[in-house]
Amino acid sequence: IGVMVLGTGIIMGGFWAYESLSFGGYWAWDPVENASLIPWLILIGAVHTMLIYKARKTALHFSYLMVITSFVLVLYATFLTRSGILGNSSVHSFTDLGMSGQLLVFLLMFLVLAIVLMVVHWKKIPTTPLEENAYSREFWMFIGALVLIVSAFQIILTTSLPVINKVFGSNMAPPTDVIAHYNKWQLPIAILIALLTATAQLLKYLKTDSKKFWKEAAVLGSISLVLTGMAFWWFELNNWLYFILLFASVYTIVVNFKTAWPFIQGKIKVSGASVAHIGFGLMLIGVLVSSANKNVISRNNTGQAFFDGEDQKTVRENYENIYLEQGKPVDMNNYRVTYLGDSSKWVNIYYKVRYEQLDKEGNVKNTFMLYPNGQINPKMGFIANPDTRHYLSHDVFTYVSSVPKKNEENDAPFHNEKKHELKQGDSVRTNNGMVYFDGLHTKVDRSSSPELANVDLAVAAKIRIVTLDSTYTVEPVYAIEGNGIVSIEKVSDETGLRFRFMNIDPKTEHILIETAERSPRKNFIIMKAIVFPYINFLWGGTIVMIIGFLLSIKRRITEIRRSN
Repeated sequence: IGVMVLGTGIIMGGFWAYESLSFGGYWAWDPVENASLIPWLILIGAVHTMLIYKARKTALHFSYLMVITSFVLVLYATFLTRSGILGNSSVHSFTDLGMSGQLLVFLLMFLVLAIVLMVVHWKKIPTTPLEENAYSREFWMFIGALVLIVSAFQIILTTSLPVINKVFGSNMAPPTDVIAHYNKWQLPIAILIALLTATAQLLKYLKTDSKKFWKEAAVLGSISLVLTGMAFWWFELNNWLYFILLFASVYTIVVNFKTAWPFIQGKIKVSGASVAHIGFGLMLIGVLVSSANKNVISRNNTGQAFFDGEDQKTVRENYENIYLEQGKPVDMNNYRVTYLGDSSKWVNIYYKVRYEQLDKEGNVKNTFMLYPNGQINPKMGFIANPDTRHYLSHDVFTYVSSVPKKNEENDAPFHNEKKHELKQGDSVRTNNGMVYFDGLHTKVDRSSSPELANVDLAVAAKIRIVTLDSTYTVEPVYAIEGNGIVSIEKVSDETGLRFRFMNIDPKTEHILIETAERSPRKNFIIMKAIVFPYINFLWGGTIVMIIGFLLSIKRRITEIRRSN
């Protein structure tokens, strides 16, 4: 249950990051992310060594050590996250809340307690020597547990660099390219784990007939090799290491599918582990293909720089973002994208972007809307949240990287003030567009301005501005407070027009409006778009793996009830 809950939580965190954050992915090898992954890897190893004990009455000492270590690592993850020791190396960590001492004592208390209890009870733990038979399932399950420990050790070593620097007074810097650093180590480890997962399933506990094993492995391996070649071509991969990982993943699926065949026939009790392993194989394929073939389609070929700086990251971001002016379509890969405007809901600003998918002749074959949003924070600047269009074979991931600063972009003074007496239906020509008075209403949001909080009566004028390429609306407000008048002006930045509601004649319903002009502000966004191919293998594999965990839990509960 612990493996399933923690694993599900990690995947849910990755899915949340993919749907809600703008770094463009589901796993960034952030120290806090790593801190949650490390105990899960150890716990997975512990589950397999406990299965060894259940079948062969051996490796129980090792199982205890791994379970205790996983719990201590959860406490260590809490220390890393909440002590502030990670500093700027993680976007998820807390600042120093003055709790470092308490967290360290809490961690050390359980560590010392665990060591003492293990030493005291070490000889009481039953065990049988593990026979080193290469044709036994328990041998390769134990090797797999060791590989998981190596994986966790590599992750914890790099993640703990801030702690190491603090303890030893060193100044070791984290890797410049964190993702490449971890992938360099974890990719070969993932290949080993996938191959071991398949190999162990072909073996029996204690001893397996070697001829039968090699015959079965050769047949299933050949099938996997053919399927891998087809998938390698279909997924358009081009790296030999990717081929090996893809083969290991397919081999895991094929072997465990054979083992899970009784599940398909209705014999659920024998299939939990195999189903979970199939899910693991699907997840590996999803991770491989969606990462290796991730395609940034918002290529800036104009040479225009949107962000200041000459470092590699800034240069890349300038190349991978495009400029979209409102109402003007831009070709982007096999899409035509148009920024149509924005709207606000609470603190979020939603940017409406139309995607038109084009065929080879340039004709539109599919249209959809995306609404990436963001918040403008006085201290942190623009905080972006993506929007994603999901397809069976790929996702189109979109977020807004930058927007014009409305308070600074257009601070030129207004000029050419003119007063106009209007009745409903009248129009006025300005240098910036035609202005139409469409009527009055009293449904004024008094919370929109502090000046309207205590007024006795408020009336808004519905003003429509029509330019050559678009239409905009504003609603200046005229209010009465006691014997005084309150006028709330409205500015249309897109047209460069300001409106003041100066007076109203209740008898004739004529109003007096003052207009003023300045240069229109260009409304635009800087946008990034990424295509993630076949990412549903990852999410689908996750679901399959969780189903496998549930089946295993169900089987274990049934066994306990029968034994009682």
